[in-house]
Amino acid sequence: MKAGGKRIVSLDDPSRGRALIDRLAQSGWTLSHVKDEAEALALLEADSAATILFIESTLRDSLTGLHGRVAFEETLTAELGRALRDCRSLALLLGELDGTDQVSPEVLRRVADALSATISRPGDFLARVGLGRFAILLPGTHLEGASVVGEALRQTVEEQLRDSAVTVSFGVSAVDARQSTPSAAFLAAAEKALHVARLRGGNAVVEAALEGAKS
Repeated sequence: MKAGGKRIVSLDDPSRGRALIDRLAQSGWTLSHVKDEAEALALLEADSAATILFIESTLRDSLTGLHGRVAFEETLTAELGRALRDCRSLALLLGELDGTDQVSPEVLRRVADALSATISRPGDFLARVGLGRFAILLPGTHLEGASVVGEALRQTVEEQLRDSAVTVSFGVSAVDARQSTPSAAFLAAAEKALHVARLRGGNAVVEAALEGAKS
């Protein structure tokens, strides 16, 4: 039985998120464990009133086969260090499906396939980092070039998922070879641009300048 119409569904992971789960459970939330994300999504589809919290624990996303959040965070740190060391640019695209609080596993797989087919350069990195959110790292790419890639991705998703009326928005940020940029600032810039894209109605690509980058 649910408490207050809410449920937490967490991917089983003894090492991450336990304190948060305990605090929420003490506040009257019901805790459900699932063996994988497909099962969690099935629970969400069966109960539209449920509130879902995913605690991701693996390097690979079990639903789409893409890299997961942990792999993205590790790669982001490594690529920022490599960009500074090798004096080259690095771009980040943060994408999110528009206006979809609930997304079927099949739609997520199709979006992942569409993105994967477009991101094909050696060294480019694509990950699923949230329910309907994707992150793409493009080494050696400036802001303008990353925006061109983002537009190609946006069009691909729109065309290939026209039957499902699914679109995606992207926030784009980039660092140049002279900047030493914390990963938090890099992510925040892309987040800000993504927020603007969604405020404009979605299905858009927006660039953002980094704030507080050191030259």
